[in-house]
Amino acid sequence: MTTSAENIRQFILDNVGEHPKDITAITSKQFDISRQAVLKHIKKLIDENKIKATGEKNKTEYKLVFDLIKMQFKLPGIDESDIYLHNILPNIKLMPKNVVDIVQYAFTEMVNNANDHSEGSELKIGLQVSEKGVFLSIYDNGIGIFNKIAKALNLSDPQYAILELAKGKFTTDNVNHSGEGIFFTSKACDYFLIRSGNLQFTHDDDQTEMPDILKEAEHLKGTVI
Repeated sequence: MTTSAENIRQFILDNVGEHPKDITAITSKQFDISRQAVLKHIKKLIDENKIKATGEKNKTEYKLVFDLIKMQFKLPGIDESDIYLHNILPNIKLMPKNVVDIVQYAFTEMVNNANDHSEGSELKIGLQVSEKGVFLSIYDNGIGIFNKIAKALNLSDPQYAILELAKGKFTTDNVNHSGEGIFFTSKACDYFLIRSGNLQFTHDDDQTEMPDILKEAEHLKGTVI
């Protein structure tokens, strides 16, 4: 039975992130086709701007192409649901429903936290969408989440704040927030990171490479999620 070109190309898209150097070989083995045949499918994906080739001819690496969308808003006083509806949802509506639901939950929870607690004046949002999935970055220029928690609990060192986040119950606003938003968001996503100052809180389900959108934000002050 002949495997369709669509199946072969989807296999390449699904696996190129973990096999940037040997995707040709593993695809050839998976479908019992020649290297030349695989390269034709790769060329098609490159022409469609779904993957890109980097490096020298004999040391070529392939990577997924991400569409990058950047947004900026003033804090406080934003409506996270309105931003999601008009700026995020139109770009992910073709994704599977479970992915859309996770993005909606994660985005609104994290933006709401930044709006209510960051003490910052600006919010920067980055969105990358590819065949592999959705990556979000949410940055505020505020006090920093670990400093905020340390101050609220009179902790001697901000790094102890990471332990409070990991418990999933801490909040500086018992009336409006349960303290579970960050905890549940970290579990819902395949890759989750909060960085503030020189500290970070992470959750990683086999994410072998940090998305470019996070590399770009890693030196910013305040808090980046």
